[in-house]
Amino acid sequence: MGYRCGRCKKVVNIDPTLVGQRCPLCNSRTFYKERIGIAKHMKSE
Repeated sequence: MGYRCGRCKKVVNIDPTLVGQRCPLCNSRTFYKERIGIAKHMKSE
């Protein structure tokens, strides 16, 4: 699973369990988790 860098917007593969990860391209520490664009529909009762 990839994470998108907050500064350069590139998808990078990092280990989310390690503290202090940085983007290897721009050295930023802000990441956003990539989400699947499919919405789940649930039937309510």
